[in-house]
Amino acid sequence: PVSLDKIAFATKPSQPGEVLRGGLGFDVILNLSENTVSGRTSMEVVGAVEKSPGGKFVPKWVGISVSEIELHANLAAVKIDGKINIYNEDPMYGDGFAGTIKAVFNSLQTQIDASARFGATEYQSPGNPYRYWGVDARIILPKPGVVFLPGVAIYGFGGGAWKRMNVTNLPKPNLTA
Repeated sequence: PVSLDKIAFATKPSQPGEVLRGGLGFDVILNLSENTVSGRTSMEVVGAVEKSPGGKFVPKWVGISVSEIELHANLAAVKIDGKINIYNEDPMYGDGFAGTIKAVFNSLQTQIDASARFGATEYQSPGNPYRYWGVDARIILPKPGVVFLPGVAIYGFGGGAWKRMNVTNLPKPNLTA
């Protein structure tokens, strides 16, 4: 079944010729199979009211924006959680999208995490837009890991690549695993 959640109206800055501009935001929740496969998306329908030269108020369709999409699957072999955020006119990231996915393979007791960000911005470069991207992934292996030497094992590995981005706030590794 499909359901709606977080329904809210928000006024927006009016454009020339508009009397009023606003958006109706809501989340659409989809359950394809109970407790197995589901998703959610956050949307906003935007419209405006213009005043014609004759004094009549005329409704105006502006558009639909999707800001977030989530996917969840809890299957016998794998559990998957994914999310995509879509952004426009962000002060730092400009226009683009970022996504994450986590997959846990039950029979292998292995977890894979990945993330990506793609977009274009003028951040710290006004009037000179540029494109950027970044991707990273890691795999976490079950104990005993991959034994390399006596007393030494590899419990996972990861890596990433990026262009026109800086890596900041890297998480510290967990050495208690």
